[in-house]
Amino acid sequence: MKIPRDVRWNGPESLIPLLVPVSKLKVFPGNPRRGNVERIGESLLRFGQMRVIPYQSSTGYIVAGNHTYRGAVEIAEWTHIAALPATLSDEEALAYVVADNRTADLGDYDDGALSTVLERLLDSGKIAGTGYTAEEIEVEMARTRDLAGTDLPSALTGSDEADAARQASAAAAPLMRDVILAFDAERYVEFSQYVKMVKHERRLNDASDAVFQCVRDAALAGKD
Repeated sequence: MKIPRDVRWNGPESLIPLLVPVSKLKVFPGNPRRGNVERIGESLLRFGQMRVIPYQSSTGYIVAGNHTYRGAVEIAEWTHIAALPATLSDEEALAYVVADNRTADLGDYDDGALSTVLERLLDSGKIAGTGYTAEEIEVEMARTRDLAGTDLPSALTGSDEADAARQASAAAAPLMRDVILAFDAERYVEFSQYVKMVKHERRLNDASDAVFQCVRDAALAGKD
């Protein structure tokens, strides 16, 4: 099946029957997610659309892929996008938007595996559209090397402990709140090493516990 001449879009042939004019869809109002539209658009320009965008049939509001839609319109300048209608009440549509964002947040990376993959892409010159710049890949590789060089017992880095911590975090997710700390690359590496040291010394399973205890101890010490 060929793409109609008046359609500007790129993706696998199997998605062509699902193409709709971008004017038919709307960004979900009040979506709390803030994505990097420019880099998503760059990814679309390289790979095309690989995932269908679901939208609320009664309103046209996108319930997953709002920034993909914006990247398609604002960066790739597509006229159409592959989308599927979903029959959702307003409450269910809102809940799905939150669920789509939150379940992505709960994911994690294997730092060593990520560094290996990024190094391979960097060496091959194939980083366009991946969401990474060459500088960011260099920083990630340096961070992984520095963390790997931290002298810690293997018991602290074992997969069983890491899996247990992630499972506990996921179970408590409805009661948790995120705190974002922004560091430059050099300080991030140093911070990560300190957190691992505190976890080891205090026999903690979670980085958030290490940070909390250090902040609490510093605050209480200041009152003395």
